[in-house]
Amino acid sequence: MEISNLPEKYKAVFGPDNQNWYKDHDINLVFLFSVQRFMNDLLQMRGHVFLNEVYDALHMPRTYEGQVVGWARDGEADCFIDFNPSSRDDDKIELDFNIDGTILEYLPRG
Repeated sequence: MEISNLPEKYKAVFGPDNQNWYKDHDINLVFLFSVQRFMNDLLQMRGHVFLNEVYDALHMPRTYEGQVVGWARDGEADCFIDFNPSSRDDDKIELDFNIDGTILEYLPRG
């Protein structure tokens, strides 16, 4: 799946309704980048990260699609999780995840 054509369902809004939200925009960005860094470390160590795992770390609701889409270290994409945060206004930060698409084929078989 091409990243530029991702549907809206792979975007999220981080705002005051989230338990990790703080009234300071810079602190919110520090939090988001620290979670992003942790998820990238997990990707490198384990080889895959599902979108729902990112949602869990951000304390956001899981989605049906989040169980099969995400990032794979050995996939064809850039091997890097990026939240692409952008401010919509002072009270919200839009996250536009650069998911690789469906990653089930990259999971280890046991």
